[in-house]
Amino acid sequence: MRKNIKLGVGLLTVLATPVVINTVDGNEVQAASGWVKSGNTWYYYNTQGEIVQNTWVGNYWLDADGRMATNSWVDKNKYYVGADGLWVKNAKKVGWIQSGSTWYYYNAQGQMVRNAWAGNYWLGVDGRMVTNSWVDNNNYYVGHDGLWVKDAKKPEEKKSGWIQSGSTWYYYNAQGQMVRNAWVGNYWLGSDGRMATNSWVDNNKYYVGSNGAWVKDAKKPEEKKSGWIQSGSTWYYYNAQGQMVRNVWAGNYWLGADGKMVVSNRVDNGRYYVDSTGKWIPNYGKEKNAQPLNMPQYYQGDSRWGNKYYGLSTMRNTGCVPTSLAMAFSGLGKQVKPTDVADVIYYNTNEFNKREIGTSGRGAAYAIRHYGFNYSVIQSKEQLVQALQSGRPVFAAMANGYFVKGNYYTHAVVLSGYQNGKTKAMDPDNAYTTGKWYDVNNIWNQRSFEPSDTVMGGSFMMIGNN
Repeated sequence: MRKNIKLGVGLLTVLATPVVINTVDGNEVQAASGWVKSGNTWYYYNTQGEIVQNTWVGNYWLDADGRMATNSWVDKNKYYVGADGLWVKNAKKVGWIQSGSTWYYYNAQGQMVRNAWAGNYWLGVDGRMVTNSWVDNNNYYVGHDGLWVKDAKKPEEKKSGWIQSGSTWYYYNAQGQMVRNAWVGNYWLGSDGRMATNSWVDNNKYYVGSNGAWVKDAKKPEEKKSGWIQSGSTWYYYNAQGQMVRNVWAGNYWLGADGKMVVSNRVDNGRYYVDSTGKWIPNYGKEKNAQPLNMPQYYQGDSRWGNKYYGLSTMRNTGCVPTSLAMAFSGLGKQVKPTDVADVIYYNTNEFNKREIGTSGRGAAYAIRHYGFNYSVIQSKEQLVQALQSGRPVFAAMANGYFVKGNYYTHAVVLSGYQNGKTKAMDPDNAYTTGKWYDVNNIWNQRSFEPSDTVMGGSFMMIGNN
């Protein structure tokens, strides 16, 4: 026996599909099979007169309450139906999409955004909008609605025991202090606190393997020392007879009375100066000023390109490297726009907004070579001064200081010119800080130590013509 379903007073429409219409009036009607319209809503009844739920009928989707879905993603968010309820083939997700109680964000290319901000909301590694958590390397907090909570205070946690950072292990004692130059069990912590691997430690008396554990009875190969030998952070030089050289030059480097290579000091009876790398600096102390390079001022947030997406984010948010390089290249005679440089890095490497947000030092080096220039990685303050005095621009990845407020990101600028210990900086993001002169000592001390910035050997690169 078929069930009688009471639909109430009003108009009832019975359909074979949502396109073919038959109309029935009445206070109470027996439910027909097929499509039925009640008010503005469509339902579908099977041959037993039961409402169909959570399934497809042809190219139409019935929701959990039996309503025909419209203008929404359905069937576990895999398909889109339009205003007429019909499945839209090849529909592309764009913007915020909700699946159950979870939100996702898709960029203009239909790609799910991961490990990045979408406005004031953070998308995790699985693309979900995160709530009630510290995010972005634990630098920001988002609340129950996913919205960034400005000035949220992170409770201080005292580190204890073994702590891993990236691929490196550290050990903290009961007072939360990092252990250095000491053993913890069978593992050696170096002067920087890192657990040593594959090296002779503790004054070269013991060997630790690839997992950091002490290798008992490891045999140190006996060999005659020759040339430059490093012990800890100190360099020595041995002649062809295996003898340590003392009180003499080895190339542009001075060996002191104890055989150690001297750094950042006057040597050879005070006649010469060696820098922090030990290298002799000609004409040290003789100030040589140089005019800054004439470069155009570009901003990464310029309305012409600021909202252009490259992978994980936009030029406005992550375009400091291509924008800085575009200023430098233009000043050196190669007129390019920031998006020209961004295209070169993004479409030819994996170093810009692909594996992580921003551009690595390797990506910057690629662009420099692509446009026919060469680069030299700067590894000391003295080298920085020499580069600026030469009149060449210097690409600089900066950390907290003049151009970066906080320790949660780094930023690229271009330096050029030298005037009495100061250099001029072109900032692609801040009209207040750009075009001003800054103390070179502070600039050097504010350089980035992020691995992605120093991957080429340092975070500063002098750019020159081939």
